[in-house]
Amino acid sequence: MRRAVDRLREEWSQVNRAFTERHSRWTKCRDAWRSLHSSCRGFGEWLDEAESFMASWKVEEDEAGGPEQYPIAEAKAKQKELEKQVTYFSNYCSLNLLAFVNQNHVKQNNFCDFR
Repeated sequence: MRRAVDRLREEWSQVNRAFTERHSRWTKCRDAWRSLHSSCRGFGEWLDEAESFMASWKVEEDEAGGPEQYPIAEAKAKQKELEKQVTYFSNYCSLNLLAFVNQNHVKQNNFCDFR
């Protein structure tokens, strides 16, 4: 009887350790997904702003009489600002994606871990 109780305790300890390990892995994956989702949402918001910026630029250009009549200095300044934003956001998203992939390499987990 004593041996059976000891064996059950050991099995329970193993199950508990496995659960703790998988829960920890799941928590890390969930946090990484949240971070990636937040980055994607931020990118979507930035993209909406960029599209509205371009639309307003087009309206201003049309009001000035077309692209030929729009002040070159102002157009260059707006283009420079947009390029700066694109570069910043592109680098930010790339780094987040790389971090996500490195932290949660799919080959480290098998399908049974997610049940």
